[in-house]
Order: sequence, then C-alpha cells, then structure tokens
Amino acid sequence: MDWKQIVGLIVLIFVVIPMLFSAVFFIINMNKQTTDEQIESGAELAIDIAFPWWLGIVEWLTKFGTIGAILIFALIWILRESGTL
Repeated sequence: MDWKQIVGLIVLIFVVIPMLFSAVFFIINMNKQTTDEQIESGAELAIDIAFPWWLGIVEWLTKFGTIGAILIFALIWILRESGTL
C-alpha cells in the first residue's frame, strides 16, 4: 500500500463515513422532529457536507503563524499529490 492509498483510506474513515452516517441518521429521524427542527438539522447537515472537510484543519492551523502556514502548504501538497483534493 503506497502513501496515496493510505491518505485516501484515512479520508474515507475520518470524513466520508461519518458524513454518510449523519445523513442516514438525519433521514431516519425526519419523522420524529418538528418542522423547525428538521429545517435546522437539515441546514447544518448541508453545511457540513457542502464545505470541504479540510477547511476546519486549515482554519485551526492559521493560529500558529509561520509554522501553521508551512503545515497548510504541506497539507495541500499531500492532498493534491494523493488525488484527494
């Protein structure tokens, strides 16, 4: 297994599968909630799915100045090389 497959597997396990479970959980619980709660939870789910998963990591790394910038470039390079980005 090369490093590109490992990065893809990590993204699958930590990002894609939890999003899938949250979407299925939302669909199952649609009838148990009131309309306002459905709209709110549906909007939150849409936001979570629409924005790139790595955006929170980049935002967190901006707090670390120069070291954070270097890590952001490294993260983007790894994601581009692995085909995930």
